[in-house]
Amino acid sequence: MMRNTGRAILLAVTVLMATVATATLTAAAKTSDGSNLSALDRNGDGYLDRAEFRAAVRVRFGAIDGDRSGSITRGELRSYAFKHLVFKARDPILSLRHRPKNPPFDANGEMSLAAFARMLEVQRFDVADTDHDGRVSREEARAEDR
Repeated sequence: MMRNTGRAILLAVTVLMATVATATLTAAAKTSDGSNLSALDRNGDGYLDRAEFRAAVRVRFGAIDGDRSGSITRGELRSYAFKHLVFKARDPILSLRHRPKNPPFDANGEMSLAAFARMLEVQRFDVADTDHDGRVSREEARAEDR
């Protein structure tokens, strides 16, 4: 009897976790209005420029660098992704859809702020900046988010 109760509780917890995860991802998909990158527009001019993007990348790097060593490791990036991307599912720079491709870790398995910033600038900002004017409009952000 106790064994069946334990199984029932485990099943209920598993179903609850799956439901919460699905609801979170579904809500994120529904609320994705193209404002992901445009949400970083700090001066409110309707454009995300490189300076605004780089400032947001520095903040993100600080959040990932758990031991404050000045570089991030694969483990720190993986931990950030698990905690923030899976459960919160809203990050203007890193998302489940926009995961970094071929992160430039050095031979020690670490990545500097400069390498991290360059990777994201190439993979996110430059891709979104379709007219190559050095800034991302709301329309460009919306199109890049699709």
